[in-house]
Amino acid sequence: MMGAEFLKKTRNTNAKSLDKGRARLATPDLFTRTPDDQPRSAVAKINAGTALSCGEKVIVESDGKSLSAVIGHKTVATFANPPADVVSAISNSGGVAKGEVSKINPISKTADIKLC
Repeated sequence: MMGAEFLKKTRNTNAKSLDKGRARLATPDLFTRTPDDQPRSAVAKINAGTALSCGEKVIVESDGKSLSAVIGHKTVATFANPPADVVSAISNSGGVAKGEVSKINPISKTADIKLC
């Protein structure tokens, strides 16, 4: 019996438990704010004679080094200096991507286009 009591005293005393504070932080409640996944956006120069509106859907096409926004068969805007990662991402995905006009800048005649 002496051996069994000795083994009980010397066994591992760590007990698994649940960190209730961490679980409480991970549980959403009324005031929990989750970040929205914001798509990448780029500024495009609106072509002369073209009228765009916020929320309008466009197709963004790449020719390898520049981007253009197209509705139907008409090019409505061109991206003057698009970010290199955006150009490569669109080029790698077949050369086209969906976009949406998020903001019109009437003074500079540009549009902010979200890439989806």
